Order: sequence, then C-alpha cells, then structure tokens
Amino acid sequence: MSEEKEEYDNRNQGALIEPYESMEFMLQGDINVDGVEFKGAVIADTLRDGRTILHVYQRVGALFKGRSDKEGAPDYTGNIFDDKNLSAWKNISKKGNPYLKVRIEERLQQEQSQNSNTHKQSNDMDDEVPF
Repeated sequence: MSEEKEEYDNRNQGALIEPYESMEFMLQGDINVDGVEFKGAVIADTLRDGRTILHVYQRVGALFKGRSDKEGAPDYTGNIFDDKNLSAWKNISKKGNPYLKVRIEERLQQEQSQNSNTHKQSNDMDDEVPF
C-alpha cells in the first residue's frame, strides 16, 4: 500500500529575515526598462569565492505599522504588486532570530469581506420602528 506524500503549499506566504552580515545596502533610485519606470535598490554581497555581487531589486510593495492592537492582528499591513494585500507579523525563530512572517491576499477578497461586514452592520441598524 503506497501513501501519497502531501506537498506543503507555501503560495501567498513567506518569511523575511535580517540580511546576512556580508550584505550591504548600497544604492536606490529610479530605473526605466522599455519605457516603464520602477523603483530599484542594490544590495552588495560577497560570494563564496570572494567576488562581490550586486543584487538589483525591484520595489514591489510597501508595509506600514499596523493600526490594531487586537491579539493576532498583523504588526504591519500594506500592498504588493498593486492588487494584493500584504500582512506581516513579528516572530522569533527557534534559534532566537527575528523575522517577519508574511501573508498575501487578493485585495478583492478583503474588500468583499469588509463590505459583507459593513452590510451586516447596516442591516442591524435597519430595524423598523413603528411610530
């Protein structure tokens, strides 16, 4: 009897860790590719053979300090790729290193759930009062 191995689905989530000691933020600015402008950053790192490599990153989103003090609420919220919501929670790894656990959701899903909650609340206020 063979058991099928269940694969872990890590879509729309991740972890952001502190940079390695060998990494250094170098530059940031605007880059134009085929007429499309985007924000970029350069991080220098050292390869195992001692050569320096400059990684070029494209800004894809932003996080802002969360506004809720409720337990379980994200520490940071924002957007990614203009059409998705990004949430992040502060965590400490088993080795004691800080990281951010991130989750990505379709913006439409969150808006629908907010609209649904608003609709429920507004229905609660629509009680008929005979005068």
